[in-house]
Amino acid sequence: MGKKYIISKERQEGIEQKLYNFYDKEKKIKSLKHKIEYIKKQIQQIQSEKMDYVGYKSPSWDEKVQTSSSNTSYAETELIRIEERKEKRINTLKDHIEEIEDIILNIEMDNSILEYNIVYLEEDIKKLLKMLYKDKRTETSIGRELNLDQSVINKRKSNILGIIANWEDLGVRK
Repeated sequence: MGKKYIISKERQEGIEQKLYNFYDKEKKIKSLKHKIEYIKKQIQQIQSEKMDYVGYKSPSWDEKVQTSSSNTSYAETELIRIEERKEKRINTLKDHIEEIEDIILNIEMDNSILEYNIVYLEEDIKKLLKMLYKDKRTETSIGRELNLDQSVINKRKSNILGIIANWEDLGVRK
């Protein structure tokens, strides 16, 4: 493998999450898009409930029981409050959709760097990555299969994660 790379535990965990995302990309993105569709349906439902108020007519002056200093009845004030709450809920849901779309974009960007560079790795390194992050196997079970000690697998994994961190730092394969 050549040069040894050392990275912080936090950085290592972040890169490992990107590798899990890389190998689960399609499933994860499909799940996030499904969540977006669900939220859009919630927004439509709230908007259709809002439509139920369209056509609501304020009672005439002689029908009003209570008024406020703004000359609106309690019922009108309550409808306005409900409408504002629904509008706030819609905006919160739209913000949530944007957050999910950002997550999808980040997964795709992270994957583009990984996808480009993983192609250039040696086959034994690619195999180790797949076993660890696609198959989600433990270092011990991989070591048994490859007739290597778990500590050797751990050192190889740490070095590979360092190489990947270097790709991210430089934005290219080195």
